This record gives sequence, structure tokens and C-alpha cells, in this order.
Amino acid sequence: MGKDGESSGDEHKSHKLSPYYLSSADKFGHKIIQVTLKGESNFDEWSVKFHGALHAKKKLGFLTGAIKKPSESKPDELEDWGVVNAMLVNWIFNTIEEKLGSTITYTEEVKVLWDDIEGRFSVGNGPKVSRVRGAISACKKKEGESVSEYFCRMKSLFDDYDKYDRTPMCECGGCKCSVNQILSR
Repeated sequence: MGKDGESSGDEHKSHKLSPYYLSSADKFGHKIIQVTLKGESNFDEWSVKFHGALHAKKKLGFLTGAIKKPSESKPDELEDWGVVNAMLVNWIFNTIEEKLGSTITYTEEVKVLWDDIEGRFSVGNGPKVSRVRGAISACKKKEGESVSEYFCRMKSLFDDYDKYDRTPMCECGGCKCSVNQILSR
């Protein structure tokens, strides 16, 4: 600790850099996000919030596979990885609707668990784009609804549309990136 009870930069830095660090606030029974996964209907919202929470805690690499399970030749690192991995598996199950959780095969590796959940509940972009297009074309101002409320509903639909309908754009400035071939498919 530095003067006046402030922590020195070096003390804080060692915890800040390690994805294996768990703070005293990180509890096994903790619900890391407030959204509960109910299935396909809210997977996207749940996934985005879960990713954000893990990113803020420097643990996202466990889900993406960027932080790989260490080899047996590094027992200390393997133990640290195992502790954090077990915590993340628990956090996932703590944010899944109970009856849905019983249908998910338990695995001890968070990356395998995440990939399984994503494979089961993530809907491909084609159906999502079609669903959002239908909602946009059917969206009408409701009686008693303010223009501002209607605008917010429409903006939300268009934001969803933009999120799922990714039209490739030229990134090279001289069309050497084959975007024309991609668009003509």
C-alpha cells in the first residue's frame, strides 16, 4: 500500500494482468449477469451480456479458446486454470433456466460447454434476418403510442437487422479484396 491507504500500481497491476485472478467478489454461487437463458428466444441477449461480463473480468479467452488448458508439465498454472474454469462453468449454469439446465450435458471444460450451448440455441443469421424483416414490415404505430416510443421500437428493429445482415464492404479501397465476388454469389 502507498501513502494514505492507496494501493501502489505494482500491487494492482499483477492482479489486473492475469486472467486467472479471481477477486473476493467472485463467488461460486454468484449470478454474473441478470439475464437468464431461456433458450433460443433470448440466447443472443444472454450471450452478449455473458461475453461482456467475462470480458470485464479478463476471462473471455476461456470461452473463445484463446486461454487454453495448460499442460500437465505446468501443475501450478493447470491448477489456476482449473479453478477459474470451474468458476466459469458454475457461472454459466447459474444463469440458465433450471428446467433448461437439466437438458444441457454437464462438462467440466467451459469452452466445450459454451460451444454446446451456442450450437443448440444460436439461430443462424438467415432465419433471424427474415424474422426481423417481417417485424419491420409489420411494425405500425400503436394507438396511444408516442412518436418517440414508436421510433425507439423501429430503431431497435433496424439495429437488430444491421447486426444480423452483414453486407460485405470493400476494405482495401481498390477492390483487391474480392468483395465483388462475395456479393455476386
